[in-house]
Amino acid sequence: MRINNGNGVIINDATQILIRSKSSNSFADKKLDNRELENIKENIYSSYMGKNGQAVKDQAVDFLTQINEKSKGGFLGLGGKISVGELQDLKNLASSSEMKNNPLVQQIITNLEASITPQKPNTNITNYNSSTFKPSTLNFDKIDKNSFRSKDIINQNTGLKSSDGDCGPSSASMILKSFGFLQNENAPDSITSVRQACGVTSPRNGAWAIDEDEQAKAISKLSGGQITKRDDMTILSGSGNSNSVQRMVDFINKQTESGRKVVVETGSPYGGGKSGDGRHYMAVDSIVDLGADGIVFMLADSALGRVVPYSEKDMIEFINQTNRPTELLSYGRN
Repeated sequence: MRINNGNGVIINDATQILIRSKSSNSFADKKLDNRELENIKENIYSSYMGKNGQAVKDQAVDFLTQINEKSKGGFLGLGGKISVGELQDLKNLASSSEMKNNPLVQQIITNLEASITPQKPNTNITNYNSSTFKPSTLNFDKIDKNSFRSKDIINQNTGLKSSDGDCGPSSASMILKSFGFLQNENAPDSITSVRQACGVTSPRNGAWAIDEDEQAKAISKLSGGQITKRDDMTILSGSGNSNSVQRMVDFINKQTESGRKVVVETGSPYGGGKSGDGRHYMAVDSIVDLGADGIVFMLADSALGRVVPYSEKDMIEFINQTNRPTELLSYGRN
C-alpha cells in the first residue's frame, strides 16, 4: 500500500519502512544527534515521493532539525535528551495545521513518542501481527531483529583506486563491524584491511573485485577466526522467479534466527540492463513481508552507503540479468 494524498505526493511502502526504521533506531537513546540527523535527511531526500514531494521532504527535515535542537542539552534538554515537556511541544507542532497532514512528520513523532514514553508490553498478545503497536497499513511478518546500526554501514565511494570494485570488501567490513570488529576504522581503512587480509591489493586483469572465498577468508582472519562462513545458497542465472525469491527469504530467516548475517551477491542494480559477469555484494539488513504487496529486501548497499529497499521484482531482475549465479553467504560466530 502506498500513501497518495491527492496532491501529487506519493510515499510507497518501502520508503515508509525505511524512514520508520531509521527514525526508530536514531531515537532509541531519546535524542537525535547531528550524525543521525544527516543520515535521516539523506534518506528522505533520496526517496521518490512524486512530483510535489519536495515540500513534504523539506517540512519533515525542518521538524527533524527542531528535534535535533532539543537534543543538545542545557536549557533545552535534560542531560542532552528530549524531556517529556519538550516531547509535548513537538507533538503540538506535529499536530499544527501546517504539519498534521504530513505523513513523514506523523511517522517521526510517533517513533519519538514511543522512544521517550514506551508502552508497557501486553503479555496477553499472542498474535504480534495484529497487535495495536503495529502500523495498520503494513504487515510486518518477518523482520530481522539484528539489523545494521548506521555506524556499521560502509560507503565504498572513498576515493581509493579500488572504489569501483569495493562492494565485496565493503560488505565484509559491514559484517565485521556488526559483530564488533573494525570499530575504530573508517570506510577506506576497513576496506584496505579486508583487502590486505584476503591478499587482493592490486587489480587482476583490470578488475578489483574479490570472490566469495576471499571475502570469507578476510572475515575469518580479521575476526581472529571468531566469525566464519556458516552456510550458503546458490540461485542459478536465469532462474529468478517468485519461487527463488521465497527460497532466499527462507534461507535468510533461518540464518538470522541463529544470529547470523547474510551477504547477497547478485546482478548489479547499477548495471544498466544485462550486466554479464558483473555482480554486486550487498548485506541483508532485514526482510519485510507486505503480504499481497510482496517482499521487500532491505539491503545495506555500499554503492549508496545506506540501507536500500529492493522489491521482489527487483531481486528477480538482478538474478536474471547476470550470467553468473546469485550467491547468499551466511556469516556467524563459531
